[in-house]
Amino acid sequence: MSQKQITFKAAYTKTVTDRTIPINDRLFNILSEWYVSEGSQSEWVFPSSVKEGHISVIRGAWNKIKKEAKLEDFRLYDLRHNFASQLVMKGIDLYTVGKILGHSNVQMTDIYTHLSPKYLRSAVDAF
Repeated sequence: MSQKQITFKAAYTKTVTDRTIPINDRLFNILSEWYVSEGSQSEWVFPSSVKEGHISVIRGAWNKIKKEAKLEDFRLYDLRHNFASQLVMKGIDLYTVGKILGHSNVQMTDIYTHLSPKYLRSAVDAF
């Protein structure tokens, strides 16, 4: 993480290949502060406190977050779709978004993007 990037290890990706993605300054600062406050010496962003390695099941934490945020019918994976959509609505091309998400083709990335009605309206209003 020291180079403002996160590497996903091959064993934990669908494509079974290592993938490194850049992170922005905001996320880097949040993770750095958390890492220091936890006193972590691990290579993992979310190291396990009960075994060697990383946290592999987050169901309990995710359910607690959803409850506190009053979110219903919301999957963790929905955040990935939202991220892709936000990037496209900020003008990032599908090819670049796909590279960040680790997609092998633009068609898969297109499935992930859900453009807001406001964004679509602004597109037609541009003419």
